[in-house]
Amino acid sequence: QFSAKKCAKQQGIDLQPIMDCSTSSLGNSLLHQMALKTEALNPPHEYVPWVTLNGVHTEDIQKKAEGDLTALVCDTYKGSSKPAACNKKTGLHHSRRKL
Repeated sequence: QFSAKKCAKQQGIDLQPIMDCSTSSLGNSLLHQMALKTEALNPPHEYVPWVTLNGVHTEDIQKKAEGDLTALVCDTYKGSSKPAACNKKTGLHHSRRKL
């Protein structure tokens, strides 16, 4: 929870609704749905996070996501107007852990 609180504060969001959802029956159902999708990945995931974009995983997508996830999502987004997050540099960097 410490990391979640730190991230929420850094991003300026209220963590409580997220925590409430995560401990609710809806949160449990959503987690189960994601577990089923994870188990169905083809090829199977080898580390976490295993980034897929539009249902596809490649090493290029993975590297771009680890470098700047927000930029990758914003560059891929095809909607009529990009979310506000696309207009600011967030620098969300991620690393992977072998399973």
